[in-house]
Amino acid sequence: MITRACVLIRLIFGRGSGNTVFLRVSKHMVPGSAVNKDRNLIRLMTSIYSSISVPMRIRLVILATLVLFATGVDVAAQQPSVSVREVVVVEGNSGTTQATFVVELSAASSQTVSFSYATAAGTATAGTDYVTTSGNASFAPGEKEKPIVVLVNGDTVDETQETFFLDISNVQNATIGSSRGNGFIVDDDGPTISINDVSVTEGNSGTKAATFTLTLSGPSVEAIAVRAITAAGTATAATDYSSLNQVVIFNPGIVTRTLDVTILGDTALEQNETFFVNLSIPFGTTIADGQGTGTILDDDILLMLEESGPVAGAAAAFESMLFTRDPFRVETINNWFSLPAGQNTLVMIFAQNLRLNQGETAANVVVNLVDANNQSFDVPAADVRAVPNTDLMQVVFSLPDALASGTCKVTIKVHGQTSNMGTIRITP
Repeated sequence: MITRACVLIRLIFGRGSGNTVFLRVSKHMVPGSAVNKDRNLIRLMTSIYSSISVPMRIRLVILATLVLFATGVDVAAQQPSVSVREVVVVEGNSGTTQATFVVELSAASSQTVSFSYATAAGTATAGTDYVTTSGNASFAPGEKEKPIVVLVNGDTVDETQETFFLDISNVQNATIGSSRGNGFIVDDDGPTISINDVSVTEGNSGTKAATFTLTLSGPSVEAIAVRAITAAGTATAATDYSSLNQVVIFNPGIVTRTLDVTILGDTALEQNETFFVNLSIPFGTTIADGQGTGTILDDDILLMLEESGPVAGAAAAFESMLFTRDPFRVETINNWFSLPAGQNTLVMIFAQNLRLNQGETAANVVVNLVDANNQSFDVPAADVRAVPNTDLMQVVFSLPDALASGTCKVTIKVHGQTSNMGTIRITP
């Protein structure tokens, strides 16, 4: 570091003479160049020295000595400090990996700075986990960093993170900031980690948990950690599910952990939706399967409508015996297929996301009809079954006696839910 030292010397020639000589010496003090600068100062003072009286010469010698002393103190104070940075290295399975410690000066020096170095064991074992290293090194003038390489031995043993050190000593022309650098050997022989896929029914309100399972390929001797972050697919964060970003930790010996993503219920009619849980930043493990898919199964009943029917919003509906389309008669033709007189027409409609729980029957599904006179009828289904090779359920119901002719509105109700609305036509 360059320091400017200014010296003002006031030489009084004789008591009360009033004669004053001002001597201003401006010096750029650079460590290592103090001798040359002092010689310039001495030459200048010598030229003045020969022209003054003996008492004044004594005064000048004293002042010059004080200046030189102050300059020497300043030079010492400007010495840089030397320290060692820590290093982290992944061990590897074979051969050696370089752990490069960086010894650094706090500032460049105009002098050569030298030091000695040597490794020291921490939890790592010299000769087994790393190669013992020692020697001497120096900074050339102006140089600020000096790399020291220590070889780390690879293996396939599952073990905890280990430490060793690089110590410096015998530092010349600098002070010591930190004499020890930490070396961390990260084990890469731990188990692999995977995450599964999950499906969960959405619900109409409140929340549900989509529970993912993170699994290690085997137990580990050290704690293992991985970060899990949700990402949108066709589902929307904050609308269909709550975002999540957290670190999952496995204590030694534990091979499974679960992770809950909150699913937000609604009554919107929509397709099944997906989101993802991605694993990243593993510690003590490697990622085998880093993405879990979450599927939100919509449980809002969706009545199948005609895409190009005679009436907008018409339900896809058939007479269950003849598979004819609407309009339907309330009563079937007498003696048709030997049916008794007064038998009402059975109509078949179709719905998505319709499920019967264990123990439930077709009667748990109710078809609501609102006729042209605005009369409302709740009719229990006579039959509910899956349509092969589709995601549809067929619902068969009987038309009620008092159903008026004209356009009739149709919805399906089950488990406290009501489907979207379609229409069928009723003829006298």
